[in-house]
Amino acid sequence: MAAAAAGHALAGFSGRAWLSLVGLGLVVHLLAWLLNSWGLGHVDTAFGALGLQGQQVATLFLAAWLLAEPIRPLGLVGGVLIVAGIVAVASSPKR
Repeated sequence: MAAAAAGHALAGFSGRAWLSLVGLGLVVHLLAWLLNSWGLGHVDTAFGALGLQGQQVATLFLAAWLLAEPIRPLGLVGGVLIVAGIVAVASSPKR
């Protein structure tokens, strides 16, 4: 919907391209979901939730490294806030 609203073409691609896109989406999404579900069943809930918050920070740096996307100041501030929150929660005394 967003691509169509932006005026990008959604036609003219080969069947192989569509199959690759659908396969990539299904494999990556299902594999990530299965691994997250399995992993959360084997660690402490709070620790697992903290680990999942690290995905946003990892995405910022992986996009800069792999896709040459610039790290914008607001993204860096958000990453620092997420890491500070993880550190604050991880270092708080256990109840």
